[in-house]
Amino acid sequence: MEVTFDPSVDGWRSAARALLVEGVAPADITWRPNDPTGCQQYAALESAGAPDVHGRAAASVPRQFLRLAASVSCHRAPGRWDALYRVLWRLTGDERHLLEVATDVDVHRVLQMDRDVRRAAHKMKAFVRFRTVAGGDQTPRYVAWFEPAHHVVERAAPFFCRRFRSMRWSILTPERCAHWDTRELAFSPGLPRGAVPAADHLEPLWRTYYAGTFNPARLNLSQMRSEMAIRYWRNLPEARLIRELARGAPGRVARMLAEQGRAAETLPRDCAAIVEPAVEPGPARRAPAEPATVPGWHSRYDPGLEAARQRGEQVARRAPLGVTVPGGGRVLVGIAGWTDPTLTRTRVFYPPGVESAEARLRYYSSLFPLVEVDSTYYVLPTRANAAAWAARTPDHFIFNVKAHGLMTGHGTDVRRLPDWLRRALPRGWAQQRAATDRLYARDLPPALHDEIWRRFLDAIAPLREAGKLGAILLQYPRWFTPSRESTGAHSIPRATRRHPRRGGISAP
Repeated sequence: MEVTFDPSVDGWRSAARALLVEGVAPADITWRPNDPTGCQQYAALESAGAPDVHGRAAASVPRQFLRLAASVSCHRAPGRWDALYRVLWRLTGDERHLLEVATDVDVHRVLQMDRDVRRAAHKMKAFVRFRTVAGGDQTPRYVAWFEPAHHVVERAAPFFCRRFRSMRWSILTPERCAHWDTRELAFSPGLPRGAVPAADHLEPLWRTYYAGTFNPARLNLSQMRSEMAIRYWRNLPEARLIRELARGAPGRVARMLAEQGRAAETLPRDCAAIVEPAVEPGPARRAPAEPATVPGWHSRYDPGLEAARQRGEQVARRAPLGVTVPGGGRVLVGIAGWTDPTLTRTRVFYPPGVESAEARLRYYSSLFPLVEVDSTYYVLPTRANAAAWAARTPDHFIFNVKAHGLMTGHGTDVRRLPDWLRRALPRGWAQQRAATDRLYARDLPPALHDEIWRRFLDAIAPLREAGKLGAILLQYPRWFTPSRESTGAHSIPRATRRHPRRGGISAP
């Protein structure tokens, strides 16, 4: 059966609804866009048959599918309409939760097209460059040429309305053009590239800015081509500089490294009084690090770092229990781990002599009232560790503890599991997972998953008993999306938590 329809999401929905009324299976349909009479015909069928519709056509469709259909309709793939109808046919049949099965062939294809469209809209927002032209009333008008990978002009245009609300602009593409007059957004058929001026007087200034901000030490041409595909370069005024800047990057990096060995220049006397950080008297202030302990650094030449250090110490002295806000609330400020490499690899934070984990925790807790324990995400905690943390910190100190990866659907390294858990793994798991050393919660029986939660809560009990346990942080993986399966994931911690605690959820 050949189906002709208006090639838009509304036209396809009207046709698809009428086909569901007739019970036409996907294998019996050939989609032929660009015939408006077909769209009107199916719209009439839908309206006429709606009151007596039963079965598939009467079934409700998830909002997620409607959003996907609006996005996938903008894709250039000729098979997008067929793919959407196959998913719709299955959703209105016995597979109500089909969209939650990301590994399904049809769902995977539709989701991939959705990602392609969203990526194309993002690239349009990132790589449109306007040029100035004179308007009819001598006020400037801005025109840009762009060649989107998919039909995303109408999806991306509202972004430019918000971003350049006071400008009159037009974005021209080969198939569809968008126009904004500061009040109303309008669209028109596509135009050739020659409708846009080749350059304007602002482009040399833009290229100068781009060259001045180019960092040769962070150049990664492969990553650049991945994020800024070469197909967009011909529309970017700065693209002509990239090859030249890339060729000169190694030499510039070598000169930058050579500059590090040069002695710092002494500031003029009239400038030294301005940049020298103000010192608050008192015994609590540490002396700034000298060049002998931190090579190449001195507070005179980097006053911002020393000033930041002083501000942190002043906050800790004035509000060691947190910052009180209007209404009596208290805001606690801390860092995700007192052994984070950014804190330990230099002496910017910890003073000389503070080397062990115990000494670092004691020092950290003298400055901050709160910390996130990140290590428990990788390794299940023990009561001994939790008791030691409680003993080494002041009475007011709070620990927010991150849940182990197996408690939130992540994979974890089997080599980091305790002996009791490795021995309890299901039989045959080693053979099934011979190619990997990653274990996921889905590989475990429910009873063993509950036991992990029980032991985790038991291990951090010393913190709770000392009044130092804040929130248990549940960091879910990137595939944790709104679905029935995700809703069920919350029931596991609720069912196994014997002592109600504050919780925090982190999801992408």
